[in-house]
Amino acid sequence: MTLPALDRTPVATRTNRAGLVLLGLLLLGGGLIGLVVGFGGFGSSNQGRPVLDPVARDFAATHDWFWVAVAAGCLVVAALALLWLRAQLSTDRLRTLNLESDRSRGATTMTASAVERACAEVLQARRGVAEASAVMLGDDYDYRLVLSISLNGRESLRAVDDVVQAEVLPQIRNVLDSQDLPVRIEYQIATRVRRVPM
Repeated sequence: MTLPALDRTPVATRTNRAGLVLLGLLLLGGGLIGLVVGFGGFGSSNQGRPVLDPVARDFAATHDWFWVAVAAGCLVVAALALLWLRAQLSTDRLRTLNLESDRSRGATTMTASAVERACAEVLQARRGVAEASAVMLGDDYDYRLVLSISLNGRESLRAVDDVVQAEVLPQIRNVLDSQDLPVRIEYQIATRVRRVPM
C-alpha cells in the first residue's frame, strides 16, 4: 500500500499552508500600498507624508486605550505565532503499539521503538543496504510504518526492493499480526559504491 508524504502531520501541513498564504497576502498588500503611495497613486500630498502624522500621534497621546489595544494586538499575533510553531513541531509518531484488535479483550502493547529498532536491524542485514531506519506513525489501533533505506551500491534498487517486499515486509507484518499494515518505503540511492565488510 502506497502512502503519501508524511513530513508533518495533516494538521501541521494545513496550518502551515494557511499561515504562509495569509502572511504572504498581508505582506504583498502592504508592499503594493507602499509602492502606490510612494509613486503618488493617492495624490502628491500623500507621497512624502510620514507614516504617523501629527494627527495620529496626537490621537495616540490623548487616548489611553490606544496603546492597550496595540499591546493586545501584539499578544494576539504572538499567540498565533506560538500556535503555528507548535503545529510545525507536532508529529503523529507512536510510542506504543496496541497488538489487540478487539478492545473488549483488553490491551496487549509493545513499545514502538522496539519495533523500529528490529526493523532497522533486519534491513541493515540485507545485502545492498548501508543504513536503514523505521518509524511507526498513527495511533494505537490505526498505525503505519515508514522505512528509510540507504543503498550502498552493491545491489540494484530493484534487487533490494524485491527482497524487502518478498521477505522483510511479510516478516514484519507477521510479528505485528497485521497483514494489511500500510508501509511506505523511502530509498536513498548511493552515488558511488561503498566498501562494506563481507
